[in-house]
Amino acid sequence: GAGRCPGGAGRGCVEHCIGTAGRSGFLAASGGEAPAEAFLYGLLHDVGKLLIMKLGRQSPPYGIALPADSEIDEILVEMHAEAGGFLIHSWGLPERLFDPIVWHHDPAKAKQNVTGTAIVYAANRLAHRYGFACERDESNLLADPVVAELGFDAARLAYLDLKAPEPFELDTKVMQGTPEADLLRPWARRIRLPGVGTHPGHARGR
Repeated sequence: GAGRCPGGAGRGCVEHCIGTAGRSGFLAASGGEAPAEAFLYGLLHDVGKLLIMKLGRQSPPYGIALPADSEIDEILVEMHAEAGGFLIHSWGLPERLFDPIVWHHDPAKAKQNVTGTAIVYAANRLAHRYGFACERDESNLLADPVVAELGFDAARLAYLDLKAPEPFELDTKVMQGTPEADLLRPWARRIRLPGVGTHPGHARGR
């Protein structure tokens, strides 16, 4: 379920998170989770990327060069989930958010919120399936045991395949007026979300 955020950098990653959030809410019923809480898992799952991109463009101490795009790419791939966990704790957010953010690529390592982590993992895979501000992943989603354990079957996948673009476009348009956006906005301002990652080379990160 790993993939890269293309041009638009921070904005592209935000749109990908919105797409993942919508799919998380859809999958919530499968795992017995509240849709609003599952939405928040998806909305925040890649927040660590935004922190890394911001830090990568800050002026370094005198005599130290800015990191190369390739170096930031490598850090995005390897550390964005860990960076997201750091933000969850720094912001004093509920502990239930920690596992879905830190282990959204490796749900088997979740210890406290196993179901929530599986939901955001599957939702992230769906977002990559549809290319929601990321590279498409056309691998067999139904062969994934994490997805199967959530009870996600061929009929539900066919429904999403048919309807997927519509809710994503709607989510991105109405996001600013949702309660979830109101929850996120104070934290987003701390890392200056709208201005993050304007350099196209920093759009990449799995």
